[in-house]
This record gives sequence, structure tokens and C-alpha cells, in this order.
Amino acid sequence: MADLVLSSNHPVKQLVAEWFGGVVVAVGVTSGLLTLFVVTDQMGVLVGIASGALFAPSLAVAMGIWSRSSWLFEMTYLLVWYIGPLNGATPVDFVGTTTASVERGVPIVFIGLSVILVGAALSRRTLDLRR
Repeated sequence: MADLVLSSNHPVKQLVAEWFGGVVVAVGVTSGLLTLFVVTDQMGVLVGIASGALFAPSLAVAMGIWSRSSWLFEMTYLLVWYIGPLNGATPVDFVGTTTASVERGVPIVFIGLSVILVGAALSRRTLDLRR
């Protein structure tokens, strides 16, 4: 698959489009909650939703491009989701399901981590193009 992707006219733009598509799907899935939180004036929760919408696609493209497989992302995301948002472990509660994680800024940290992951994916794609 890598040969097909790298032979396209715009492989870096394609990676950005894949990531953006993931963000759009994540926002679409949470659009009901977004509407509810905006209508009920709970703007603080929007940071957690933004973190979730950015983190999953960022982790997916970074782990997929570096490992050349979806397996690493699937296992890592499952573990992070199970430990963090599902069971309320504050350090990995990237969507802010607990008050403690929001107060400590965990969703904001994960937004920053998302930027780093996208940068890592873009750097790997650039390295692949030089080969």
C-alpha cells in the first residue's frame, strides 16, 4: 500500500486529508453532544471533545505510518480509552470525563500531543519520499 500512496502526485497532502477526514468523522459522531453542550452553555466540556476529535486521528495516522500496520494503533487506542475515559484514570483521560482531568489540563496536553503525532506522521512521510 505504501508504494501506491507514495506514487500519488501529492502524498503529503493525502496524509493531511486522511487526518482531516478522521477529525470530521469524530466531530460528526459527537455532534449531538456538541449541540447539547453549546445549548446548555457548558463550554468547558468542549475542550475535551476537541481533544478526543484530534487525538484519535492523530494517533491513527502516526502509528499507522510508523508501524506500517493498523494493529499498533488499535491496541494502543483501546488501552488508552479503557484506562482513561472509560475508567477515569486522570493522567490518560483525554476527553475530560472526570473533573480532576479537566482541572489538571489533561485534554489540553492531549491536544498538544495530537499536534506532535501529526508532525511525526508528516516527517515520516517526508522521509519516505526521499527514499
